[in-house]
Amino acid sequence: MRGKKLAVGGALVAACLGGCEKKTDSPGGAEKAQASRGTEEAPGPEGSSAKPKAAKSTEPTYLVPPTQYGEHDVIRDVLVSGSDVYFVTLTELYRVPLAGGTPTLIGKTLGMTLAGKFVLWEDGERLIAQSPSEPIFMETPKAGGPWKTFLDLTPNKVGGGRSAMARLFDDLKKGEKKRATFADFDGTDFYFSLQNVGAMSSVSSSSILKVPLKGGSPELLLDTPGEIDEVHRYGKDIVFKFTKPPSAEQLAEYDKARKKSPYTPKPKGPTGVFALTPGAGEPRLLMNLTHMMSSLILVGDESQVILSGFEEGDFKRGGTFRVSLAGGAPQKIDARPFSGEGFVYGDSFVIAGSASAQPGALKAGEVVLVVPRARGQNRQVIALVDEWTTHARALAGDTLLLCRYSERDNRAAVVRISLTP
Repeated sequence: MRGKKLAVGGALVAACLGGCEKKTDSPGGAEKAQASRGTEEAPGPEGSSAKPKAAKSTEPTYLVPPTQYGEHDVIRDVLVSGSDVYFVTLTELYRVPLAGGTPTLIGKTLGMTLAGKFVLWEDGERLIAQSPSEPIFMETPKAGGPWKTFLDLTPNKVGGGRSAMARLFDDLKKGEKKRATFADFDGTDFYFSLQNVGAMSSVSSSSILKVPLKGGSPELLLDTPGEIDEVHRYGKDIVFKFTKPPSAEQLAEYDKARKKSPYTPKPKGPTGVFALTPGAGEPRLLMNLTHMMSSLILVGDESQVILSGFEEGDFKRGGTFRVSLAGGAPQKIDARPFSGEGFVYGDSFVIAGSASAQPGALKAGEVVLVVPRARGQNRQVIALVDEWTTHARALAGDTLLLCRYSERDNRAAVVRISLTP
């Protein structure tokens, strides 16, 4: 299972700067850009006076050195498979030894979403990917070769791999459409939401589906009005982001605004994170939370999830939170909202994403934090404050891989970050 940002409040400033700020000139490698290293302190659990452990100074190295891909392309996903690493750009698929070496071009990628997101999985000797925004899954040999559709849940069996523009024009012809969110894959089944999308790109209703890798009929786990996104399986639970339909008052205000501007976007209700135990009742609210620029659900295990965003949509109440799947009040584990993702790392979680270099600081960058799965002190490994942005991440043992990009000279790189203290 994979698991795959001014002044309303200090947390919002940092979140925005973390995804947008232009800084110095290194992805954290040999040039030693302005990086806050692991020797600086990270906050412990809220209300605790204990100071977290400080890591040793950690200097990242390159797995893939800065390279120009196309004219303005980034590395969009990275997958660690045994002794190899696979990564994708907008159009190409590469393999490189985890120990280091020259990347080998082994094939092309599927047609992308307009946002350019891509997710790779593996199953034995094949790589698997989802045709973006569609309930279609495709495969290619790890040795290289063309992508082929092996699971297609569309009514007309349109097949995967169409270009983003072709899908866009098809959707315009249909008017209303069904849009699939990016799936979570646990090695046996895919879990995702199928959204019914109408005019002005609003979502009227959503379903959560479970689909076996080997094929067969999908299992409907939930069907409800509103917008379901970020579907994850953790243990026996399905955790997801849910935005309620707009209220009658919101719709009335929308009708008034539409008279002045026909391009007024449709309103949405409040957003929260919910958990569903299939076959055991209705979904239960874990936390009312929103995030402007990223996902809410970073990582989880069979008993808890780590969420990041703004409580009740209040930009003065940002942070990262530990929430028990059994219920109970959330625990704030860091005062910063992260725009990124997380991984299970032994008896800890690793959280990586755009955030303030230190709580309350205006400088922001790619921050890597180790959080004990049992409650304890967090450890900040590194904060890369530079002009590079991060677009994909993967865990390889005690090393975190970051796919970074410099807009200034259009170079992308894969950087190694050691997680050992």
